Amino acid sequence: MLLEILLFIASCSSSPAAVDVYAAFMNDEANEVIKAAIRTHREVIVIAVGDVKGELAGRPLNYYASDRPTILQTRSDLGGETVEARLAHGLGKRMNPVEFSSHIESLTAGGAAARTVLGGKANPVLSIIRFNPQARTRNPIVIITGIEMGRQPSLVQPYLDVVFSAIHDLSEASPKRGGMTLSVFATSGGVSERLNPGDLTSVRSSVFIGAEVIPHPTGPKTYDGVVALISENHVKSIFKKNFSTREEAEKAAKEAFLQLKQKDISSTPLLSGTSLTASFFVGPELKEQGQKLGLINANMEDFHILSSASRAPFRDLQISRLITDPPSIPEALRKAVGNWAKTTRYTFRHYEDAIFWGLQGSSLESVPNTARWSAFDRLSGTDLTKYLPHLMIDGKLSVLDPFLVEIASEFLNEAMNGQTLTTLIKGEKSFEGAISYSITDGLSPEQISRLNELMEVRTKKIQTQARRIKDLANQNVQPADLRREIRKLIALHADLEIPTEHPLLGELINNLESRIRLADSESSPDHARVTSLSKKLEFLKLHQRIPLLRAEEEPGAETHQHLEKWVVPFRWDGNIGRKVSYLHLSALTSAQVDRAFYLVGLLSLTRSAAADWFKTRHQDLAQKYDLTRAERILMIFCKKHGILKELPH
Repeated sequence: MLLEILLFIASCSSSPAAVDVYAAFMNDEANEVIKAAIRTHREVIVIAVGDVKGELAGRPLNYYASDRPTILQTRSDLGGETVEARLAHGLGKRMNPVEFSSHIESLTAGGAAARTVLGGKANPVLSIIRFNPQARTRNPIVIITGIEMGRQPSLVQPYLDVVFSAIHDLSEASPKRGGMTLSVFATSGGVSERLNPGDLTSVRSSVFIGAEVIPHPTGPKTYDGVVALISENHVKSIFKKNFSTREEAEKAAKEAFLQLKQKDISSTPLLSGTSLTASFFVGPELKEQGQKLGLINANMEDFHILSSASRAPFRDLQISRLITDPPSIPEALRKAVGNWAKTTRYTFRHYEDAIFWGLQGSSLESVPNTARWSAFDRLSGTDLTKYLPHLMIDGKLSVLDPFLVEIASEFLNEAMNGQTLTTLIKGEKSFEGAISYSITDGLSPEQISRLNELMEVRTKKIQTQARRIKDLANQNVQPADLRREIRKLIALHADLEIPTEHPLLGELINNLESRIRLADSESSPDHARVTSLSKKLEFLKLHQRIPLLRAEEEPGAETHQHLEKWVVPFRWDGNIGRKVSYLHLSALTSAQVDRAFYLVGLLSLTRSAAADWFKTRHQDLAQKYDLTRAERILMIFCKKHGILKELPH
C-alpha cells in the first residue's frame, strides 16, 4: 500500500527544476527559440523591448501559437499571482521612469540607431508575453528578446541586469526550487579556420573591442575605445582610451586589438571557447587577428551577456554559437558577388515574393524561386558547401539571396514606420545624393520645401498601405488578396517621380540651363562641370521625371555596410529594382561580402538548428538538475509527512 501511495504521489508531482532563462537578440534567432519553447508545453514567458501588440520578434503573434497570449507591460503597481504578473511588477519597480530612463539616455551613443530610443527620448518599456495558458508549472521558461546589442553595446548590460534581477526574485527561481539557468542560442561570424558554417560552438569567455559611452553630467558624452577580456567572471582591461567621438574610439580599439599578442591576453587563462565581441561588424582583417589569438567566432553580445551573468546567481550558463559564415572567403567568391551586385536589379515580382514570404514567417519550406542568389551560377571549380549553407529551391540546390532576405524581414516594418523614404535635405545644404543624379543641387529653400511636401504625402500613403497589409496578414486572408495589396504598396513606393505637369519640373530645367550658361561663360570654363550639368539637363528633357531616392552617403561612409540601404527601389527602364550596389560604388568591399554571407547563413542555419538545440539543451538541464525517480518519491513522501521541512537545495 505504501508503495502505491508513493507511486501515486510521484506521478502527480512535477519534478523540481530550475527556471530556464534564454536570451535571444536577433529576430531570426528569437522567433525560432520561442517556437521551440512553446512546443515543450511548459509555461513560456517572453520579455521583449517595446510595446508589443500584434507582433513579436518580427513575426505576427499567430506565427507562434494559435491561442492569443496574455500581454502585460512592466508596471510597479501591477498586482496578481501569476508568474507573468509578478515578473511585470518586479521589472516595473526596477525600471523607475525617471532614474532608469535617464540612465539609458545617458548611455545612448549619439548618431547610432537604437530600438530603445524614440525621438531622442529613452523608451524603457518592456512587454511580458505569456504563451501556453493551460500550463502552470513550477519551472517556467523565460525568453528575453529585443535587447540592444552591437549598435548600442552600452545598453545591453543595464537591461540584462534588471531582467536577471527580477527573474531571480521569483519564488520559482529560489535555490530550493532549482534556481536559475541561463542559455543563449545565437549565430556568429566564423573566425577559427577549424570551423565551417553550420558548426555549433560553446563560448565560455570573450574579448571585447569597441566603444563605450561615457556620460558627463555637465558636458557632452565621450567614448572610451576599449579592448577587454572576460574569463571565469573576471574582467581584464587590456586597452582603454577616451575620445570625443564614437568613430575615433572604435578606430583606436581596432588598432589596439590588431597589435595584441597571445601573451597580452593569456595572463588570465582563456577557457576552451573564447569569442570576439565587437560594437561593429567584424571584417576579414580583425578575423585574421582573431585566428592568431585562438578566438573561435565573432558577434556583438557575448562579452555583455557574460558580464551581466557574472552578477546574477545562475546555477548553469551555456552560450551556444552557430557559425554562419566562413573566416575567409576566396577571391573568386568575392569577385562573383561583386560582379553580380554591379548588374542585378529587382523587379516587382522580387519585392512581392519577398514581402509575402516574410509575412508567412520566411519558412524554408516555402522559399520563392526569386530568392535564389544567382551570384554563383557561373562560378566553377569552387566548393560552395564549405562557405555557404545550401537549400533546395524549386528543385534546385541553391543559396538564399541575402538582399531578398532583408526585404522579407525589414521592408514592411520600415514602410509602416515611414523609414523607406527619407525627407529631403532642408535649408542651404546640397542635395548631392538625395535625388537621383544630383539634379537638385542649387535649389532654393522654397523649392526644397515643396519637394519635401511631395515626399511626405507619398510616405503617409505608404505607411497606411503597409499597416493595411499587416492587418490583413494577421487576419489570415487569402494569399491572392494579400499579394494584391502588396503590389499596391510596391507601386506606391516605386512611383516616386515628380509629375510631368508639376511646376517644379520646369523650374528645375530652367535652373540647370542657367547654371550651364553661367559655367560656360566663365573666363576659365570648368568643362567637366558643364558636361555634368548638360547630362542632367538631357536626362530631364528626355524623361521628364525625377526619380526620388533615399539619401545616399559618399563612398566609404560607415552606413555603406548596412544592407538594408541596398534594397531601396526606384523606377527605371520598366523595373523598380536599383543596382544592388550603390550608384557610386564600382564593387563590394570585403566587409560587405562578409555581411552578405552572414545573412545567408543566419536564416538558413537558425531555422534548421534552433529546435534541435533547444530540445537537446532542455534534456541536458533536466538530467543535470532533476532528482532520480527514487529520490523524488522519497523526498515527496518525507515532505508530505513532515519528516523534512523542505526539499534539499
